[in-house]
Amino acid sequence: MSQENVEIVRRLLDACNRRDWDAMLETGAPEIEIVTLMTGTHRGHAGWRRLVEEMAEEVSGFQFVPEDFIDVGQDRVVAVTHWVGTGLTSGIAVPDTTVGLVYTLRDGLVVRQESFRDKAGALKAVGLAE
Repeated sequence: MSQENVEIVRRLLDACNRRDWDAMLETGAPEIEIVTLMTGTHRGHAGWRRLVEEMAEEVSGFQFVPEDFIDVGQDRVVAVTHWVGTGLTSGIAVPDTTVGLVYTLRDGLVVRQESFRDKAGALKAVGLAE
């Protein structure tokens, strides 16, 4: 099941990067919980869609560029990503930011995504060291 979970997370990020919100939502449980660094907690498909639509409205070319996927067992996957894009209002590029994302899956769907400032923070959250 672990490789399947990694593939689900890959599909989620790919759909998000394509702005295919329906395909993105198909990877998540209806009661999904998204915990972000800057905007707090968003619940359910409606909250998740609102979050990504707002990000797309504020940042041109916003992408999660995957660097690594780590199956950590217990139905969890750590995705290490770089965020890229340009502020629509400011025209300033998003600083090169690495973010660790911890995904928890159940029955083939993401039930929780939590963001951390870096890979080390994500690994620590799942009980591993870098």
